[in-house]
Amino acid sequence: MPTLYIASTETFVGKSAVCMGLLQRMQQDGYTVGYMKPLSVQAQAGEEQDTALIKQTFHLPAALADMAPVLMTPSLIESMLHGKRASYVEQVQQAFATVASGTDIMIVEGSNSWAEGALIGLSAPRVIEMLNATSLLVSRYRGLHTVDIILSVKRYLPSQFSGVLLNQVERRRWTMCAARLCPSLSARAFPCWACCPKIGS
Repeated sequence: MPTLYIASTETFVGKSAVCMGLLQRMQQDGYTVGYMKPLSVQAQAGEEQDTALIKQTFHLPAALADMAPVLMTPSLIESMLHGKRASYVEQVQQAFATVASGTDIMIVEGSNSWAEGALIGLSAPRVIEMLNATSLLVSRYRGLHTVDIILSVKRYLPSQFSGVLLNQVERRRWTMCAARLCPSLSARAFPCWACCPKIGS
């Protein structure tokens, strides 16, 4: 089954909004879609607000506990730092199989950064490999040095990499982004699929 993992270079780049846009379009095109956020690092115990919103908005039938199976709360981090031995890989695999059942395509939202979750074996590269997913990297546009930020994660990218989406582009920088930065990324084997404007810019 096709699975797309939405990764990011840093926090607050708009991953959830990208996921919602993809889910909306796929449903409009007649596909049965599923959504999952394997690891949440901002949720409080027993709660994952982004996943709950997406479940409600798109009327997804899977249980919230399967859609967001691992909540990396402060207490979990503390226990791991104190030597707790636990594997969450099987938990994610089982939850994914449940959520994916009966769907045509899965959208998987990554954590805040490429490395986040490494402590419990759920970094982005590990999850992508585990789920045999294709990845899409979402990056906030910060000017031409955005290329440096994106290229810095190149060594960690798995072979199943589809490209980059540049988000929050100010309108005054739109031409620069489309005419110079995107071709530069594409020339370095980073296909740039879209430049999305910053709201209110």
